[in-house]
Amino acid sequence: MPVSAREASLFSGITIAEYYRDMGYDVAVIADSISRWAESLREISGLLEEMPAEEGYPAYLPSKLSSFYERAGVVLTVGHDPNGKVRSGSITVIGSISPPAGDFSEPVTSATKRVVQGIWALDSKMAYLKHYPAISWINSYSNYPEYLADWWEQIDKDWPDIKLDWFECRKQVNEILAKENDLKYITQLLGQKNLAEDQKLALFTANLIRNAFFIQNAFNEVDNFTSSKKMLGLIKVILLLYNKSKSFIKQGFVMNDRKCEEVLNVIMKISHFVPNEDFTPIEKLKDNISNDSVNIVYMIQRK
Repeated sequence: MPVSAREASLFSGITIAEYYRDMGYDVAVIADSISRWAESLREISGLLEEMPAEEGYPAYLPSKLSSFYERAGVVLTVGHDPNGKVRSGSITVIGSISPPAGDFSEPVTSATKRVVQGIWALDSKMAYLKHYPAISWINSYSNYPEYLADWWEQIDKDWPDIKLDWFECRKQVNEILAKENDLKYITQLLGQKNLAEDQKLALFTANLIRNAFFIQNAFNEVDNFTSSKKMLGLIKVILLLYNKSKSFIKQGFVMNDRKCEEVLNVIMKISHFVPNEDFTPIEKLKDNISNDSVNIVYMIQRK
């Protein structure tokens, strides 16, 4: 594709999307890839002998990117549908970036992160470890949780006895995964067996979240799709187990490695092989964890 055509393709695509949006449709625009578009912008800028900015990109790269992404959103269209009701249309923009050598500080990625409110960062190390989808929970983020809280509240009708809503679940999962990342280098130096019991619990729970919640097999008839109810139930069970075990560790109990492995296998089996409509195994596991005596048998033991 000629350089000028590649540079124009991004705005041509969003203009066509606006045409369908104004007809009352919900349109998704996938821009693959923003990096190649930015490279064409850099070439054109060089041919025009403009003053280059960082890494040769033009100084107006951020404003050009923002003028593209700001055209996403929901609008009320001019005119009405056949029933006389006001029509609405929307554009959702999904852009992919290919930063050289995975450098998230390069100009295109930096400018995009200043504009968009959600990033899924792929991690090559996770892909080599066969962890799919290989989305890094450290570098990925979303600034939309408050807009989703009401939607999740409509789904969260089960287990009123567990004081964990979707927002709190999200917060605790982020804290556990961040704690695991902080302990990574300490674990390499000292070994996991020499860590404090609460640190062992955090590492085990993070491993449980990664293998029983984050990993998904697209070729598995059950695991290729997870309902919102099952997903929320699974993470509540994991966090209930974590919080219960943490209270016992404060009383002087220690982790039981053999039982931890059993718990991991049980929750992974529910996640990957129990159908979405069969909520009974999750209910049973939740009841077992809620029972203090059974919880001790599950994960921890006396010194």
